[in-house]
Amino acid sequence: MIKAVVFDFDDTLYRGETPVWTNWGTYLKTAFKSVVKDEKRLEEICEKYDVKPSTSYINVLQICQNENLNLRKLKRYIRKHIYMHSHDKIQTISDEFLKKLKENHALYVVTLSDQPYVKYYSKKYNIDRKNFRKMYSLNFFEDHPSKGNVYAKIIKKEKISPKELLVIGDNFDNDIIPARKLGAKTLYFKGDYNQIYDYFKNGEK
Repeated sequence: MIKAVVFDFDDTLYRGETPVWTNWGTYLKTAFKSVVKDEKRLEEICEKYDVKPSTSYINVLQICQNENLNLRKLKRYIRKHIYMHSHDKIQTISDEFLKKLKENHALYVVTLSDQPYVKYYSKKYNIDRKNFRKMYSLNFFEDHPSKGNVYAKIIKKEKISPKELLVIGDNFDNDIIPARKLGAKTLYFKGDYNQIYDYFKNGEK
């Protein structure tokens, strides 16, 4: 029986195409330009690290750290512009569903996004933070933790077995694999909220 449920934040609690993510490749290059003024060096860095539209935010920060670029300036740029991704066509998971679910389950969020971002978009998209016992944000530039470490922490905190934890997320590598390594149950979210609703409606697996 599932006693605790962990949700990813981006593309799980809310979903939809947004200006920044839809044009991520262009955005990424613009972000790099804020700290690399020389066009030739910019091209060399992009080629060296195979920078492409699928390159993640965390990878960008790591590249800047490796190349001794102004990491603080890049973070400021990204944080300033990342808040421009809101869109009218965003869909969010049902608040009624979450409130019902938390009656019998401990709910958590574990995300790679930082807390200011999570707070901003929770409010923007009317995601009630009170539905969750805690919303964890990972800081890759301290101890480089994985989501698996946080899942294990939740298991210990709730005094449950790994099989009593369900992890729901849209990223197989970041969300699903660490959970399966612990022996937790998983739901690989494909973008249709009925997938989540039906999971609980049809009986927990």
